[in-house]
Amino acid sequence: PESELDQAALKELSPEEQCFGQYRHSQLITHAFLHGGILHLAGNMLFLLIFGSRVNSAIGNILTPILYIVLAMAAALTQLVMSSGQPPGAMLGASGAVMGMAGVYLLLFPIHRIYLTAWFRWGLVAGFHLSFKFFAWRGFWVVLFYIFFDVVAVSLAVKTGTAHWAHIGGLLWGIAAGLVLLVSRAAYSGSDVLSLILGRYAWGLIGSPHSHEKHRA
Repeated sequence: PESELDQAALKELSPEEQCFGQYRHSQLITHAFLHGGILHLAGNMLFLLIFGSRVNSAIGNILTPILYIVLAMAAALTQLVMSSGQPPGAMLGASGAVMGMAGVYLLLFPIHRIYLTAWFRWGLVAGFHLSFKFFAWRGFWVVLFYIFFDVVAVSLAVKTGTAHWAHIGGLLWGIAAGLVLLVSRAAYSGSDVLSLILGRYAWGLIGSPHSHEKHRA
């Protein structure tokens, strides 16, 4: 089929002749520390600051970087598997790992408020006046809002140059990691998903607030 000609031709070339770099396992980690420019880096670090700092407050400084690297690898593997039938291409950026941290945040702090700002620069008629507004959304709305675009993109097979499957995979693996952290009592917020859904019955899984504080002491 014509859609497979490019890949078939690529496979016929030797590694030295191929225009694409060769996959290495180390790239599952290193891709998360490379970015396509200062704005790409700044955007990812802003979201890491928002979600990652709260997760860090719940699990500590040792577990946070370990979890971050594991989620980066999981997000990259998801993208690698789901795009295996497409022509190869480079992927870089921390967004998969950051969405993983957002998944953990979603389970630990779903109703905590995130403060946002929206702005719009009016045109010449309004003298280029800048309008902006501050407002607060619950954390779960913020996470769902951003993952919505990735779900739409993969559902419609839209090619945007963004690793949408890395975002989706990172979020799902982050949710799974958050559940493990809650059930194992490695993390607790008092307003986590299990506590909100099960109330005091969740204490049998994650411990009561009193026993948790005693355990941490």
